[in-house]
Amino acid sequence: MNSATAAMIDGIKEACEAWGRAMRWVLQSTGEGYAGLSTFERARGGELSANDVGTVRQKFGEVMLGDALAVSLAIRMPPGMPEEMHRVLFMHYVVPRKDANRDKITVDRKATDLGYRDRRAYYTTLDQSHHFLLARIEMEPNVPRGSNSQHSVHTLRHS
Repeated sequence: MNSATAAMIDGIKEACEAWGRAMRWVLQSTGEGYAGLSTFERARGGELSANDVGTVRQKFGEVMLGDALAVSLAIRMPPGMPEEMHRVLFMHYVVPRKDANRDKITVDRKATDLGYRDRRAYYTTLDQSHHFLLARIEMEPNVPRGSNSQHSVHTLRHS
């Protein structure tokens, strides 16, 4: 693999890390900051006036921005990412590195939980996932990477 390809794969891995953090936040959210369900039910039933609707606000920032959003969109862009690749990508980046008992969740454990006999097959599928995303996400060269940057991954390639 040449150095340019290696750098792009490293960029995809960093983008996947950002996606994993955002997905963990979404999955662990307690709903704080969201408008109450009763408010939405009242709106659905037509019981809110125009003034009431204007006061319904979300009180949180969007988490799927920049790299996280680019990865999320690339996964879902038709045709969607094959299920096996998505399962490994999700397991690798979204499932935390420690369980509820603070025990380390190893790659071997993740591979076994997905039905792989060894980590080699797990990493092969993960590598295929990275290349799948690389084919869909246009990486801009010489752009500093980082989870706080909203501009490091630029556009999705449309086939």
